[in-house]
Amino acid sequence: MKVIKFVTLSILTLLAISCGSTSQSNIKSENQIAEAPATTQNVKDSEFVSSLESINFSVLQTPKAADYGKPFASSFIIQVKDSSGAVKADYPVTIEFPISHQNDKIEYGTYNTVTDAAGKILFKPTNTEFTVNSEIHFYPTPVSSKKSTVQAAKKAGTSTKFQIKSKLLSKGAILFIWEFNEKNKPTTNCYSVLSELQKKGATAGNAPLNQESYISASTETIYKKNYEIVQNNFGFLIGGTVKYESPLAKDADGLWNCNLTAEIYVIDMTSGKEVFRKNYTASVKDAKSDKAVSNCKTAIAKVIVENLVDNL
Repeated sequence: MKVIKFVTLSILTLLAISCGSTSQSNIKSENQIAEAPATTQNVKDSEFVSSLESINFSVLQTPKAADYGKPFASSFIIQVKDSSGAVKADYPVTIEFPISHQNDKIEYGTYNTVTDAAGKILFKPTNTEFTVNSEIHFYPTPVSSKKSTVQAAKKAGTSTKFQIKSKLLSKGAILFIWEFNEKNKPTTNCYSVLSELQKKGATAGNAPLNQESYISASTETIYKKNYEIVQNNFGFLIGGTVKYESPLAKDADGLWNCNLTAEIYVIDMTSGKEVFRKNYTASVKDAKSDKAVSNCKTAIAKVIVENLVDNL
């Protein structure tokens, strides 16, 4: 489950390109959204909420996903009109978008601005030093921090995809993931995770030093031994185990039930620091025991890789 947290952007370097008259002084934390421009400060909550019925937000342009650490190729563009179709110039808008993503925790920041003469806002954040697959939201700037008022404002707005591609896909990885049998003995490298990574387009292979004898070694030792060979030619070392959570068995319907659990950690090959760790589970039933096992291995590998791509 993703944890969402709002933080101030006053400590960030942010460029918001807008045809309206915006400036860095408009950058606010979530707790400051109520500080709307002077033209709306005295509007009562009820009047503000009523006014939203005649406001229409639309997305004119969504840029393609940015590569990790590189700028978006174009701006997000939205337009605000009233119910008659007339553009709303100088209309206060709040932009809410991801500014950080670590260990499944997405942090959102807000930016207050106004539309230009054509009722448009062009916005291009420059912080892309993280990976995320989420949304960016545009909505009328609330006149107060009252919960119902903020909710109404957000409902009147619009959103679109906000994606920064994974560093894992561009930097690649070496793997030290071992599969265990039902007797809890290591048997082989986890080729299902390797295969899923390669399908995603990542350059990936098994770590050069990945013998069974290293399974009980510290992550620091595993990193150092492999770094001596590949150094930082790969971005990450992905290690861990895939084990049976319970013995393979038939259920009341006569189907074989396979339950697997995986403990995965990730080391940044440049710094040697552990940057990610998480446990995963998967369950698959099938009339044939071998298919239940193979399909379960594929299922848990897909979950692992999707999650790594979203976080690294």
